[in-house]
Amino acid sequence: MPVDLLPSDGGKTRKEFVITGRFVFIALATFFLVVAGVNAIMMTLAIKTFPGADARNGYDVSQGYNREIAAARQQAERGWASDVTFTRQGEGARVALSLKDKAGAAVSGLAVAVRVKHPSDRNRDHVVTLRELGPGAYEAAIPTIGDGAWELAFEARSNDERMFVLNSKANLKG
Repeated sequence: MPVDLLPSDGGKTRKEFVITGRFVFIALATFFLVVAGVNAIMMTLAIKTFPGADARNGYDVSQGYNREIAAARQQAERGWASDVTFTRQGEGARVALSLKDKAGAAVSGLAVAVRVKHPSDRNRDHVVTLRELGPGAYEAAIPTIGDGAWELAFEARSNDERMFVLNSKANLKG
């Protein structure tokens, strides 16, 4: 005995889905608008958060290359030893540098500065001048600084001549 099954919609026929030119146009336009919008957002964020190269002009940097090599050789010949301390102090931090010569005597009378650099955002950098608290012991406080990885670039001068350079990395924890 044959049985006729009717659709559940009461025998009404469904309208078949047809891809029209209008549908294709709207789908493509929506797709490319979404892609263009995401690209615009990503470019804006990339430009605002990445400052770019450190040097504005590669030629100028290259001209100082031989001077940098000579200064590094002079520093190596001096044989100075250094010790760096970078510790949390409340909302800020304390940075200290001690310098000793080849004989182990304290190196005094220098003008020492440090640039505390954030690895990805120049706007968060701090430049401080260290005070000599005792023979060869230089120290400074940074009032507010965030946790994380930091680069410390020390420079010690005597009579406008750069005597000592030290680049160090440190991790500051709260």
